Formats: sequence, C-alpha cells, structure tokens
Amino acid sequence: MEEKRGTLIEAESLLLLGSDAIERGAYVEALTLVHGIIYQFPTNGLAYNLKGWLYANVFNNLKEADESYRLALELSPEHVPTYLNYAVLLNRLEKFDALTELLNKALHLQGIDKAQVYHEFGIMYEKRGKYEDAARAYLEAIRHTLKTEEVIYFNDAIKRCTLKREVLAGPYRPGDRPFFNVDARRTVGAEKQIASSS
Repeated sequence: MEEKRGTLIEAESLLLLGSDAIERGAYVEALTLVHGIIYQFPTNGLAYNLKGWLYANVFNNLKEADESYRLALELSPEHVPTYLNYAVLLNRLEKFDALTELLNKALHLQGIDKAQVYHEFGIMYEKRGKYEDAARAYLEAIRHTLKTEEVIYFNDAIKRCTLKREVLAGPYRPGDRPFFNVDARRTVGAEKQIASSS
C-alpha cells in the first residue's frame, strides 16, 4: 500500500511540473515530462489529458490530441477538465455526434462548469447553422455562469446568431454571386483620386 501511495504522489508531482511548464510556455519541456509520466504510469488519465492539450493547442497534431483525450477519458472518466478540453477539440474537428455524446455526459459530472458545456453546445449548433438552438444554448450558458464577462460574451454570441439568421434569411444566400462588384468599387475610388488631383 505504501508503494502505491508513493507512486501516486510521484505522478502528481510530475503532473504539477508539467502544468507549471505549460504555464511558463515551456511546451517542449512539458511534453517531455508528460511522455515520462505516461512511460512510468501508463494508466494515468490526467497525463493523457495534458498530452492531448499540448497536441491540440501547441503542436497542432489533432489526431494525436484526439487519441490522447479518448485515452484520458477511458482511464480517468471522472476527470472534469478532460471533458471541456476534448469538447473544444471535437468542435474544432466538427465531430458533432461524438461531441453531443460527450457534452451530454459532461452535464452530469459533479463540479463541471455547465456554462462552458452549454457554450460548446452553442458553438456546435452555430457551426451547423442551427441559430435558434445555438441561441438557446448560449442562454443556458448565461444562466449557469457567475462571471459578468461571460454573460457579456454569451449575450454577444446570441446577438451574432440573431444577425446571422436575419442575414441568411434575406435575398443573399451562401453560394450566390456577390451583390457588389469589387472592380467597380476600385474604379470609383480611382476616379475620386484622379478628380481630387486635378
């Protein structure tokens, strides 16, 4: 029992060093530490979460990030930060079915930031062009946050969805030819310049 406690403390100490390296922007050092933790403690889901974050946000290896987050959740299914980190990646990859399943699970986790879960729902719906659903999700995010800046941010997202819905319901549709002539605008500007120089 004493040996297990020692290895747990060692793993947690190394994870703190990895997190500290990320905070300092020492990403290569952080990744080296994370690989060392995984080598010593291959069932440590928190290390896979850090690895996923580094590959998603620093090294732009989205396939490796996806795999790391999936392993992190498999090994540590109650680790709250992994759900939000993985949700951001799934939204980025537009893997909406997997994202929906993940977010629905996340809503039942003790200690989860529900405002951020609904924010990810909102982003997903907005990307899919479901602006009313997105606005409802952002409204739920407002309901669950205690941060004034987030209320403002989510409210702006609702306004953006309303604007998109209005613009896209108008005469112009994506794929239509532009309703202005770029060359004509340049010509008008050139004519003004010539007129002012004479």
